[in-house]
Amino acid sequence: MGEMHPPPASVNDRYIERLTRKDWLRNLQTAYFEQRVALKHVRIKSHFVRYFDMTSKNIHFVEHLARQIVPAQFVASAEAFILQRLESSMGEIDKETVRIQGELQAEGVTTLPAYVQAPLELDARCTSPKITRYLELLLKADRLFTMLEALRLSGAITTEGYAHRCAVMIARLVDVPRRALGVAIGLRKHAHRIATNTATPVVSHAPSELTPPASAPVPAAPAVDTRALDSVDAV
Repeated sequence: MGEMHPPPASVNDRYIERLTRKDWLRNLQTAYFEQRVALKHVRIKSHFVRYFDMTSKNIHFVEHLARQIVPAQFVASAEAFILQRLESSMGEIDKETVRIQGELQAEGVTTLPAYVQAPLELDARCTSPKITRYLELLLKADRLFTMLEALRLSGAITTEGYAHRCAVMIARLVDVPRRALGVAIGLRKHAHRIATNTATPVVSHAPSELTPPASAPVPAAPAVDTRALDSVDAV
């Protein structure tokens, strides 16, 4: 008889394996609330695996570590910018959900489809209220994509139309981790400028959001312990 081989890993097993391969939160000294989630749509599964913990790490840097190395007004602007992007994406997801619900009602579609693959069940670690809000955004998007699948399967929209609408919503989701990453990088660069007393600080990724208003007095640059920068993992 031939050699027996173990069955191939399921799709969800591969997602879990990828999550365990790189633990973005491994070196963070922080607390978290754990929330059990079950993600159904492939686009949301993939997004969570790629971005969720990475975004947690970047937001942790903005909320906690950046306060030790840059003036408080820059951190406040950075946090406000991230929240604004979160709420903007949430608003777009909510509007599209209402629109799709109307289309389903007009088409007489009353049930949502099942998936061949089981939901991806995992424990999401929420290290910040912003991350809890981000998780809520992903769960709303997961349901939205299932409703879009219902429209596609019922023939109410074409596959091309379905793919386009998914891509638009994914862009709204990706905007959150992309902005969090840009802000974290900008604050690091700002801190290095202060530490080395070079040019006037200008944040390259989001200058209008992280530069204090012209009318606001800019405090003298504080002494910065560059060891705090060295102890932070690069994004």
